[in-house]
This record gives sequence, C-alpha cells and structure tokens, in this order.
Amino acid sequence: MPSPSIRDHLRAACVLVVCVALLMAGFPGLDFVGPKQRDGWAETARGVAAPLGTAVDGVVLFDRHLRRRIARWVKPVERVFRVSQEFHLYRDGPTRVDRLEVLVDGEVVYRTRDPERAWRAAELGNRRFRPMVATAAQKADAENQRGIARWIITAARQDFPGAAEVVIRSTRTRFGVEEPWVRFSRVARGPEWTVSAVQKEKAP
Repeated sequence: MPSPSIRDHLRAACVLVVCVALLMAGFPGLDFVGPKQRDGWAETARGVAAPLGTAVDGVVLFDRHLRRRIARWVKPVERVFRVSQEFHLYRDGPTRVDRLEVLVDGEVVYRTRDPERAWRAAELGNRRFRPMVATAAQKADAENQRGIARWIITAARQDFPGAAEVVIRSTRTRFGVEEPWVRFSRVARGPEWTVSAVQKEKAP
C-alpha cells in the first residue's frame, strides 16, 4: 500500500480545518445562546455547586474567547457561498414569524409559506434565493431590499400585464397568532414603476 503523499496530508488538514470552523460557527446548544443568558447559566451553576459552576465557567470561557471569535471569521465566508451553519436543536420554538407579501392591485398574490398565495413561489423559495427573501422580510434596511423589489416588480409586470400597482411588504406576528401587522413596505406604480423608499409602520 503506497504511503500518503504531501498532497494527501494537506487535503486532510484542510478538511479538518473546515470541519472545525463549521462546528464553531454552529456549535450545538451554544449557537443561539446570547451572552446574558450564557453568563446567567454560569451564575446559577455556581450557586448550585462548586464543581458544576467550574464546569459551566469553562464552557463560558470556551464560548466567549474561542468559539465566537472563530464564528465571526467564518460568517463572512458563509454569506459568500449562501450557506449557514447553525444548530437550533434545543430551542422552544420561534417567538415571532416574519413574512414577505406581494400585493398586485391590492390583492395578496404571494405570502411566505402560504400555499394559497404562492405566486412565483418556486423562484422566491429557491434554496439560493430564499435567504435574501428572508432578509428582506426581516430588515427594512437590508442591502438586498432594492434588488428583491426590482425583481418582484419586473416579474409581476410580466405575469399581470394590466397591473397598476405592486406593493411589497413585511409582516410580523407572534407565533401562533393569526393576525399580523405590517412593519414596512415598498410601493411601485405604473407607468413609471419607480420603487418608493421603505415606508415603516409603528408596531401595534
């Protein structure tokens, strides 16, 4: 059996580095824990028993000084390749739901995760396109807001040639609550079809 070459060793080392980096970016059980909650765990553990407090303090130091620093280095690379290495295995479910809606002449033709309003759902739900749509639904100042708006308006004008107005809006509701409220929106009207600036609404 031939001995491994230098290239084989380098390839194995690169795979190991990538695996460690991705593990640090999405460490199970720590990925979604904020600094306050993490430090609260340590304080509670120290009050229960000294050995337990020492163990949790070690986890806190690992998370603060090693894992989060590596995760910050990895996140920009993840955005380039449109991947996200996160583990949310132990959470108690979402507290809120953000959705993107598209209205053509006042009628909702698309809503995130709504099978009855699924206009262009194949494109908007595409694995590579979906993260940008999600960001546009969550952040009024997202960098991709204008790009998403232009794409949606162009597609709406193709599919609804007689349309006079297209509204793109973000809605939010608490998980399990049916009635959402509009957080912000963009509007475009013919014949110019110029996209307006983001119009923010106050929370109810």
